[in-house]
Amino acid sequence: MRMANKWVLVCAGLLITGSLYAGSHGGDADKETKEVEDTKLKPQTTCPIMGGAINKQQYVDKGDQRVFVCCPPCKAKVEADFEGAVQKLAEQGQGPAQAKCPIMRRMTVTPGSRHVDHEGQRIYVCCGSCARAVKADPEAALKTLAEQGVVPARVPGSEDKPKSGSEDKHKH
Repeated sequence: MRMANKWVLVCAGLLITGSLYAGSHGGDADKETKEVEDTKLKPQTTCPIMGGAINKQQYVDKGDQRVFVCCPPCKAKVEADFEGAVQKLAEQGQGPAQAKCPIMRRMTVTPGSRHVDHEGQRIYVCCGSCARAVKADPEAALKTLAEQGVVPARVPGSEDKPKSGSEDKHKH
């Protein structure tokens, strides 16, 4: 069996295992997914500390979630209170970004990682095999991200533009 075929089988097996695991743990995952869907959070565009535009090179990861910031001092503040930063984003109608591949859930992804675009949403993956798995069933990947409390990135050109003047808010 070719190595690529083995990876597809491994990824498919992990996807099925993850789905079975999530389904066997009562309604908690469904409740969390529904809460994310109900709030219709948008992808993060502003720093939760200063309120200005985010810098995609500055971020803090915790578990499956990523919070972008504008600068290193804000990064330190989010590291000190990650949950508070996520709450502040939610109050602004924004949600945390994706930090892990939805197929190989331990693998970290970044805005420069491989990705699959589906209906205006960008799903980051760790490898070509996971990209094929997401292309085969993008709704399953989006469900996984929703269960993780993650808001998928928007495909460039379809995202909301930051409010004008947001750059002026960056004062420490």
